[in-house]
This record gives sequence, structure tokens and C-alpha cells, in this order.
Amino acid sequence: MLKEWLPSDLYKLSRYQTKEWLPFQNSHKKALKALYKNSLSLRDDYLVVGWYKGNQLLAVCDGEIKDNIFCVTNIVSTSYLFGFSECMMLLDEIAKSRLLSEVYLPDFSDVSLVKNKLLDLGFVRKNHPKPGYYYHVNYHTGIVLGGGGARGSYQIGAWRALKELGVTYSMISGTSVGALNGAFMVQGNLHDAEDMWRDIATNKILNLSLGDKENKTRENLIQGVKNLTLSALKENGADSTPLYHMIEMMIDEDRMFDPDKKPIDFYFVTTHAPKMEETVKSLKDVPKDELSKWLLATSSFYPAMRACEINGQYYVDGGYRNNIPKDILLNHGAKELIVIDVKGPGVIKPVKTPRDICEITISSKWGLGTVLLFDKERAIWNMQLGYLDTMRTFHRYEGNWYALEPNNYKKEAVKLTKHFLMYLKSQEAIKQLGKKVTPRWMVQHHVQPELFSIYLLEETARILSVDPSRVYAIDELSDEIVTVFNEKNDDVNDQMLLSLSEWLADYVKQTVPLSEKTVLTYNYHLIETKVEIIGRLFDISWKPVLQALFIHFLKERKI
Repeated sequence: MLKEWLPSDLYKLSRYQTKEWLPFQNSHKKALKALYKNSLSLRDDYLVVGWYKGNQLLAVCDGEIKDNIFCVTNIVSTSYLFGFSECMMLLDEIAKSRLLSEVYLPDFSDVSLVKNKLLDLGFVRKNHPKPGYYYHVNYHTGIVLGGGGARGSYQIGAWRALKELGVTYSMISGTSVGALNGAFMVQGNLHDAEDMWRDIATNKILNLSLGDKENKTRENLIQGVKNLTLSALKENGADSTPLYHMIEMMIDEDRMFDPDKKPIDFYFVTTHAPKMEETVKSLKDVPKDELSKWLLATSSFYPAMRACEINGQYYVDGGYRNNIPKDILLNHGAKELIVIDVKGPGVIKPVKTPRDICEITISSKWGLGTVLLFDKERAIWNMQLGYLDTMRTFHRYEGNWYALEPNNYKKEAVKLTKHFLMYLKSQEAIKQLGKKVTPRWMVQHHVQPELFSIYLLEETARILSVDPSRVYAIDELSDEIVTVFNEKNDDVNDQMLLSLSEWLADYVKQTVPLSEKTVLTYNYHLIETKVEIIGRLFDISWKPVLQALFIHFLKERKI
């Protein structure tokens, strides 16, 4: 497992007996000195990563990314468990997590043993673009698409990002809506899939009336759930004929089974009733005229939807047995897995991914709505989140909750942190509090000092429900926080359908005295009226106090 490090993380090396694993500097002391110096540069193209086995740190590697090549400048080992095979796993994972094409190691003077070992591992000695050893990164990627009903629109946004990033894949596995989206990916018709989701509605999936589709109130949502439940009880599952017709319309069997097209191995999961046995189907083994039926079967979320009959047998949603079917692709030789998980209901099989397989999971920190009620505005929003999360996963954007511009990200983050700390120390009433908030204090509270301002920025934006479906520069997100806080807009977003849990969370946020938002607002006004008690509140709960002070700081900065 990789974890990107910043300069403040390097103190962890003092806990270990470290050694220069390859003779980059020909001196352990020089290697550590170079590691610290390069890390302090805070360059966007420079990377320091810790590589872990569970919680155990095995090595630290640093280098620069240039022309789609990872140019290694140091590898420092911290464990006797780190050998050449582990080194290759480390370099492979670094490259694949950023979709790089090659890894470069410099020429190691006269260390013939190292040279011969590198050649045995697949490195090639070349003089261009600079002398050294080059390893070409081979990809054999599988895409895993989890089930989740209406949340599946998120996967289409992720697909758009993968396409823009130039990700190629040779196999796909999917369950339920993941299987439907997987079929679209095999066909390669992204635009058609996007158009379908942009025009989605529950009555296009189920033969069901939900009343006033434009009135997206909590009461209307509850009524829709009631209608769905009653229909399922009366008819042993709601009628999914509209979904079947949509599948027939969207799936082009000629394109799916085109012998002249480079094949993508496609597997999908359904559940054989009544024994509830997992059934894995491969596109190669399904008759062309049965494909639409099998795709309906994997999506038949019984008892909400009717079971699907095929050749006298009944099948229901594959999520009952395997909602994240990554084991299928591992068994068929995938070397990298990109798992797009929409956190739908279902059984997740306990599959252990081998350490030499790079597994990347794309999922949303934000809610993606209800599972069985479909709404086009929600689908559009989810697609945008899927796109941004995928771009962030592959480091084209920064941030944790929000997509932040990557240019000079580290330097701008450090600059904002310094300005905020100076603000705390310059305010007479809170000067003592400002003395407490030091880099050591941040580390003790599990926050990287370099990104402390980003932590406050994103957490405050999240509490205020700042829109996560767009890209922000750091200053833009700062301004948006001030704008949203000043508006005090307590209205729920009425443009898209929320799930019941989202309605409840919003209600709590707006009305319950101890919700994050009300506590933040309370602390903000205390700073204006009773600043003398802020220090005591800080000792009880530091986050809302610092977030409130951060809003004051952002307001002053904007003036």
C-alpha cells in the first residue's frame, strides 16, 4: 500500500533502522539528506511515498515525474522484508497509480551485482533520454463495476475520466447496474450511455407511477417508496419490462459480438433462485439473442423487482452473492484492478488481492442518492462526481472531499497555512490559542502540517454543503465558503432527488443543536461576542473552533 509523504512525515524515519537500498548516493547519510532536501522543494512533479505492508513501513521512495516516466532518486528500506521483488512491486504500484509508462533508475557506477539483477528483473540499459536503466510498465487492466441501481450513473462519469486519461482495459466484470454499464463500455458508446442516464426516470426502469415527478419533496419521495413497496408486494416484484426494453434498445449485439473488434472479456454476475447460487456469465458463452435477458437478470433486485426467467430457470440480482466481482478478474489474470464502487446494497465477498496486483478503488465520499428511484438531475450530478473522483484518484486533481487544481498545490497550501497561523498569533484575544497550534500539535492530531489549511478548507466546505461537483482553485474554494456562509441558505437542494438518509442528514444539519453546522455557526458568533471563552472551547473540541476562526480569517483575507 502506498501513502504519499510530505516533509513533516519524514520524522517517522527516526523510528526505524534505515539503509540506502540501492546505491543512488553511495552513502546512507547522503541519501537521507537528499531525501529531505528534495521533499522540502514541494514541487508538483516530485513525489515521496511510503510503502506499507499492513501498518508496517517497508520502504520510502522518492523521485520526479517527467515525460510520463518516474525517475527514481532514492529508495530507503526500513525492514529486512524489503528485497528486489518488493522493490519491483513498489515501483510498479507507483507507476500504475499515476498511469506512467516507464520507471528510470540511474547508472550505478561499477556495482555489477545491482546491474545484473536489474537486467534480470526486466530493466533495459539505455542512454536516452539519459543514461540508466529503464523498466517498461506493462498493463493488463480489469475494470470492476459494483452494483447500486440508480447510483450507477457515477460509473459513467468515471468511464469518461478513464477515457480522457487514456486508460485501456482488456476485461470487465460487473454486477447489476455495473453489468449494464459494463456492456456499454464493451460497446464503447460513452455518449449513448451518458444520454441514457441524463434522461433517466423510474418509470423508464419499472412499470410504476410515482405521482408528481417534478415535486422532489421528502413527502413525494416517501410516497414513491410506498408505491414501489406496494407494487412489489402485489406482483411479487415490480414489473421491470421498461428496463428490458431499454436494454434491448441500448445494447447493440453486432457491436458486442463483432469478431473484427479487439475483444474485451466481459463477465457479469447473477443469482440463481431459489438456492441463491452465484452464477457468472461470460459474454463469449451467452447466445446473442439471450444477452438482454441475462443483463436484466443481473439487475433484478428481488423482491423489489421481479425475478427474471431464462430457459425455465429464475435469476435475481447478482448483488445477493457478489456485488463487487473483482475475484472473477483476478482468476482470469488481471494485473491491475480499477474498482468503481457505488456502495450499493449487497454481499461483498472477502477477496484478498495479491500484493503484486495493483488495486485502485474509485468511490464517492458524498451520498449518491437512493437505489431504486431514478432521477435525471441526480444522475447528472453523480456522473460529474464520478468524473472528478476518478481524476483525483489518478492525481490529476488534488483534495480529499473536493477536486482542487493541482498547479503549485503544495506551495499554495503551505502559504495559506502560514498566513492562517500568523493570523491566529496576531489577534490579541486568541494569541495564546495561536501558540498552541504548532506543527507538532498538528502531527499529534493526525493532520499533515503542510496541508493543515486544506484540511480546514475542505472540512468547513463539507459542513456548509459547498457544491463538490466542480473544480476549485484553493482561493476559489475559500471565496465559496465565505459566500455560502454569508448566504445562510438552509434550503435543501430541490433540483435533484435525495435519499431518505440524505433528507434526514440535512434536517439534522439545519435543526439539531449539536449538528456540525450549528456548532460551527455558534462558535463563529462567540468569537464576535465572547472571545474570552474560545480558549476553553478549543480545549474541549478544537475542530469547530478552528473552523470558525478560519472563516473569520477568510473573510478578512477577502476584504
